Amino acid sequence: MAFALVAGACSSSKSSSSSTTVPPESIKVPMAQVRADLPKLVAKGNAVAAAADSGDFETAKQEADGIESIWNKIEGRIKAEDPDSYIAFEDAQAKITNGVADKKVADVKAGAEAQATQATEFLQHHTS
Repeated sequence: MAFALVAGACSSSKSSSSSTTVPPESIKVPMAQVRADLPKLVAKGNAVAAAADSGDFETAKQEADGIESIWNKIEGRIKAEDPDSYIAFEDAQAKITNGVADKKVADVKAGAEAQATQATEFLQHHTS
């Protein structure tokens, strides 16, 4: 998953110099944005799980692609605040993405559940 994050960051750069590209995990948005976006991340994970559970892996893939766009905005702050939590989010999202690719509903659901649990725990421990 880290490759996809770096590739996405590089492809969106309009600069002719790659040295000016800042990876998403280095950007530290305010905690208010993290608090606002984590529920969106959880909702997106749940939407992926629901689509996979119904057998609609095309929709699941589209929804899974949306996870990264939300995550890219907040991952830097999460990594700075709690590196273990950052890894747990990355692992959960990899489980979702790989589960969709492999059409393994149980993995998608487990990843979405792990992401939701991690979001709850992160918000409980990082309120400011």
